[in-house]
Amino acid sequence: MTDLGTLGGRRSEAVAITDAGQVIGTGTTASGSEHAFLWQNGSLTDLGSLPGEESAPTAISGNGTVVGYASPSMGDPDHALAWQNGKLHDLGSFASNNKHAIAIDPAGRILVSTFRPDMHAFLWTDGSSVEIGRRHTEAEGLNDHDWVIGTALFRKHGPQIPFVWHAGGMTALPTLAGPGPPTSAAYRINDNRWIVGRSYTDRGDRAVLWTPQ
Repeated sequence: MTDLGTLGGRRSEAVAITDAGQVIGTGTTASGSEHAFLWQNGSLTDLGSLPGEESAPTAISGNGTVVGYASPSMGDPDHALAWQNGKLHDLGSFASNNKHAIAIDPAGRILVSTFRPDMHAFLWTDGSSVEIGRRHTEAEGLNDHDWVIGTALFRKHGPQIPFVWHAGGMTALPTLAGPGPPTSAAYRINDNRWIVGRSYTDRGDRAVLWTPQ
């Protein structure tokens, strides 16, 4: 077991690792702020944040690009961020008050989920973005072939339903059904398009696996 250290404060937490052994996480600084960090080859680097804000990473690509978000200290919306080659990039407004970068594929395409006033999902590439679904779409996962999963509203006043999206096409995933609340959701997808999540039944929520036919 190796103690990766802190950024000068009392706490740190690792959240992801690459095949090359690069680790990302959050740590408190000497001033008490929480910043994203990158640990590699025995060295811990503070990735920084936007002025007056704290930051948190969510994912790292094989080439070391880190994505995540900055949270305001007060009165400012969350920003979706990418750290690449030592530089911090704000991915844009996405016409939303709060946005998080939640995944990145080997080609550098970044999955962004926004909320407030509405939930939207985007696939961001080199400054341009493609919207996934419409209003009330919440993205949760991205594989290396740009298949996206999450939950979406397929009809007005209907329940949120798990979906899979690829190349502009969105498909609703089946659920176990049941008389209870609409709590089915898809959370992660692998490169074979196996999807994991949960679905409501009359006996309560159940862990489920969706596989391609």
